[in-house]
Amino acid sequence: MNNVILRDFSYIVSIIIEIGLPLIIAFIIWKKFKVSWAIFFLGMVLFLASLIRIPLNNYVIGLIRFNFHGENFIIMSALFVSLTAGLFEEGVRILAIGIILNFYGLTPIGFTASGFACPLSAGRLHLQAYACSISGGNKTKKFL
Repeated sequence: MNNVILRDFSYIVSIIIEIGLPLIIAFIIWKKFKVSWAIFFLGMVLFLASLIRIPLNNYVIGLIRFNFHGENFIIMSALFVSLTAGLFEEGVRILAIGIILNFYGLTPIGFTASGFACPLSAGRLHLQAYACSISGGNKTKKFL
């Protein structure tokens, strides 16, 4: 009986942290900076789209299980899961930035005329440098 109460309490806390807290923060940002709700919904939709990697991970880890055993299986699984997380999350982040900048009629650095981004130019410093360039100031040194 005690484990059921603890489990239910942990579900409630998880829901508050994972859903409630981001909504509260989004509401505060919306009130303070007058940001459009479309940006928050875009982030939510693209995050859900990035979860496509989970069935891919399950399938490939099933294949890895037949070829690797013990520590090698754990290492290969961790490497593949990390790789897909990075590829999907950065890909979705670049897609979101491309959609937002396209909405404002801007062309981000690293995008070609057809709208595809070079995956190598999608790093953190690249995005910060671009954000500084459209803000009008040279604040790149502050972030380095």
